[in-house]
Amino acid sequence: MRSGDSWSDAKIQSLLAAREATSRRGSIFVHAVSASTIVDHITTPTTGSVVGGTNVSITATAVSQSGATVNGIQYRLDGGNLGAKATVANLMMTIVGNNATAIFPWDTTTTTDGAHSLTIVTYTSQYGAGQILSPAISVTVDNTAPVRTLGSPSGSLAIGTTQTNITLTTNENATCKYATSAGVAYASMTNTFTTTGSTSHSNNITGLVNGGSYSYYVRCQDAIGNADATDYAISFSVLNDTTPPVLSAGSPSGSLAIGTTQTNITLTTNENATCKYATSAGVAYASMTNTFTTTGSTSHSKNITGLVDGGSYVYHVRCQDIYNNPNIVDYDISFSVLSDITPPGAPSSLSVL
Repeated sequence: MRSGDSWSDAKIQSLLAAREATSRRGSIFVHAVSASTIVDHITTPTTGSVVGGTNVSITATAVSQSGATVNGIQYRLDGGNLGAKATVANLMMTIVGNNATAIFPWDTTTTTDGAHSLTIVTYTSQYGAGQILSPAISVTVDNTAPVRTLGSPSGSLAIGTTQTNITLTTNENATCKYATSAGVAYASMTNTFTTTGSTSHSNNITGLVNGGSYSYYVRCQDAIGNADATDYAISFSVLNDTTPPVLSAGSPSGSLAIGTTQTNITLTTNENATCKYATSAGVAYASMTNTFTTTGSTSHSKNITGLVDGGSYVYHVRCQDIYNNPNIVDYDISFSVLSDITPPGAPSSLSVL
């Protein structure tokens, strides 16, 4: 109220009551001072918004409802002035009819992260230096990229692993991507996690091989565009199997019964493998031409025919596992067939009379 205005106590109390009621409603604040009425408020951002970046537009309007001219709009952050007062002269404010609109480009990177209060102060021709304060809105400034933790897997994965899920968590909702080369900017990454957008992120990786080493360089971006500027590496390897199968329990052995013409040679391995044999010692696995009929798992067998009484037989076996590790020494399965040395018609035993 300007000096010289004469208002009754009842009128002042009525205006204060209207101000209190409007404030409680959380809507725009209507200032009715003297003969003028000004409605001023911030239209964007809205209260409760999360903002960030170097150019957040704060839009404000002030509407004169009784002929007073709006001379300027001053933005305030937490009670202190934010930038210069917007006026028509400095091109920060426009007036159409009774409506004044101002837009201020707020560089939020000069403000600490966290909760803040925004208001505007409207200056009018009627009140001169008088100020009309708008209701405050609350915003949260966030210029910090997501914090990434708990990347997995790490270390060495088991032999035979061909796929795995890479996972991580962020301290806020975010969208995560990855590259297989270090130093790729988030905007240039083409691989987006399959599960992402919240705080838990995962992506299935296939095509792993024994002995392989893998690194995935992860960057994430939150909902208002704060992207990580550094890599978060998820690195692991798959153990390599360089050990050939262990062969055991070869059969038969010793002497087979007279008249045996065929038998099964069998053995077991400690892992799935394919077994072959040769009748000469020292033949490399790759050069062996006789493959066991039943093979590929841990139990192996082959039927051998053409046995004769008095014959001795040696089969030199080598196996190779699914990771192409062959035996480099023979595993021998040796046996013989008993010979019938009794002449035809001879007594099987002599008796003394």
